Amino acid sequence: MEYHPWKLTRSLYSQRGTKIYETTDSRWVIKVTEDDARSLYELQILLRILAAPPRHSIKPPPSTYGLYGRTPMAGWYAMKRYDGCVERNAFCTTHWRTLAIHVLQFIQDLHHDHRLVHMDIKKTNILVDTDNTEFVVADYEHAESPDSSMAVTCDDDHLWYYMSMGAELYEPVFAWRFDLVALGYLLASLTVEPNDWTFEQECWEKRHGRGQSQEMVLALRTSELAGLEPAVQAYMRRIMDVAWDAPAPPSRAFYRELEALFDGAKIDTCDDGGMRHIR
Repeated sequence: MEYHPWKLTRSLYSQRGTKIYETTDSRWVIKVTEDDARSLYELQILLRILAAPPRHSIKPPPSTYGLYGRTPMAGWYAMKRYDGCVERNAFCTTHWRTLAIHVLQFIQDLHHDHRLVHMDIKKTNILVDTDNTEFVVADYEHAESPDSSMAVTCDDDHLWYYMSMGAELYEPVFAWRFDLVALGYLLASLTVEPNDWTFEQECWEKRHGRGQSQEMVLALRTSELAGLEPAVQAYMRRIMDVAWDAPAPPSRAFYRELEALFDGAKIDTCDDGGMRHIR
C-alpha cells in the first residue's frame, strides 16, 4: 500500500477507523483516518495548527510535499515517529513533572494562539521522545472552539468518556478548563498507585451500562482526588479558578504559574488558601 510519496510497511496501531502505519523511512509514520468527514476536519485543524505550531506538538516532515493527502475513503498525514505513548512505566513515572510542563505549554499555545481546546488530553494522545525527554501532544481531530452552551448531557458512552477526563455534569464541556482538568487526571493516573485511581475504570464500566451508581462513582472521584500527589493536588485546586463558561482562556501568566507547580519550586499554602512560590 502506498500514500505518495510514502511506502507503508506494517500497521502499528488500529482503533475505530484510525490507523498508524510504519513507512520504509523509519523516521516517519502515516496516520490514516478512514471516516471521510472526520479525516477532512482533522486535516483542516492540523494545517491550522502547523501554521503556528504550539510547543510540543507533533513534528511534520521538513517539506510540505508528502505532508498530507486524501484517498477515496480516507485522509492521511505524515509525522515523526515517536517512541510510543504515555504509559505507567519507569520513564513516564520518573519524568511526569516534565510531562506536565510540556503539555501545559502545548495547551497554553493552543488556547491563546488558535483559540481551540484539544478535548482529548489522555495518555494515548501524548507521545514520548525518550532521547530528548520530550512529551508531544498528538491527535487533533476532536479540537473545538469553546462553546459555553454545550453541557455534558449526552448518551452514556459520551457522557462517561468525558467524565473520565474531568468533565462535570451540566457544565460546558467544550471549555478551556476541560483541557486543564484532563491533564490533572492524566497526572493522577501516573503518580498514585493503580488501586488509588480507579475512577477512570469505573467510568469505562458506566460507558458500557455496568458498574456502580452515578452517585457512588462521583463520590469515588471525590475520595480519590483527595489522595493525589501534593503537586497534583495543588494544580487541581488552582484550576478551580477557571470558570467552565469562561469566554477567554486564562492569562499566559496563569499557565506559567501552573508550570511552576511542577518545576521544582517550593510551594507554600498561604493563610487565605492561595499559593506562593519560593525558589
